[in-house]
Amino acid sequence: MLPALAQALPVFAIIALGFFAGRANLIAGDQAQALNRFVFLFAMPAALFIFAATNPPPGLADLPFTGVYLGIAVGIFFVSLIMARTLFGLSLREAGAHAFGSTLGNAVFLGLPIVLTIEGWGAPYLLLMLCEGIVIIALGAAFITAPEDGQTGVSLKAGADALRRVARNPIVLAMILGFLVAMLRLPVPEPAENFFRLLGRAAGPAALFALGVSLAVAPRGPVAERAGRLTAITLMKLIAMPGLTWLGMILIGATPEQTGAAVLFTSMPTAVAVFVQTAHERVYQNTIAAAITVTTLLSLLSVTLVLALFNA
Repeated sequence: MLPALAQALPVFAIIALGFFAGRANLIAGDQAQALNRFVFLFAMPAALFIFAATNPPPGLADLPFTGVYLGIAVGIFFVSLIMARTLFGLSLREAGAHAFGSTLGNAVFLGLPIVLTIEGWGAPYLLLMLCEGIVIIALGAAFITAPEDGQTGVSLKAGADALRRVARNPIVLAMILGFLVAMLRLPVPEPAENFFRLLGRAAGPAALFALGVSLAVAPRGPVAERAGRLTAITLMKLIAMPGLTWLGMILIGATPEQTGAAVLFTSMPTAVAVFVQTAHERVYQNTIAAAITVTTLLSLLSVTLVLALFNA
């Protein structure tokens, strides 16, 4: 447990430093947004591209691994959607936001800085990020922008718009381009590789600091009024998803590296990207902001436990 704490605590210390900077008004919300944009548009894509481009590409042997994750993630999404509609009486768009927050984890800003320090975990983790970026983000965006209750018709335009947003996502594009370079066995010139690695090194600390600031400045409504919804999101995100993933990895005979990466990936707290999307659409954003705060605090325990169990 102590080695796992030694690995996890510096990560959460950087988040705490960002949170302090935000609460103390040392960093304003617009400044944190600029830092987030730097990470999102430049640093993180550089880190992901060079990692994918210089590692063996995925093959047919990875289909059971990705299939287990997608089956569990899509299942959790729709179970959460139905629960939100039936138990909490939410509209379709609100239920979509609830399901999105129960499924999409903070894989980039929190998980990636950890996983890139563990030998053998990076490649399977990035593969799951690619699946999540293409399937789960598109699914969540489609429901959040769905027609309001009482309106008729299926929003094909919303689905097409969601796919276009995913296609323009620089993180998804960087991973796809990196995998293409690796599959085509194209060499990366040494100056270019050094450039991408140097730029990519800024991604982890900057992302974690920006996450802390975002948590500090995000609006938070009364937690007690949303206790049932927050409990449901937390149970799905931090217990059901990693627990089912662990079981699924055992059933398909996954390698220890695949199992550790997959369980860590699914034990991430609710992603800040969910708040960005819901705030833009003005749907369920206060509950999502509270869920990000609660699950991020609890993830100190869940991430430490995963590292202790699978990276001993």
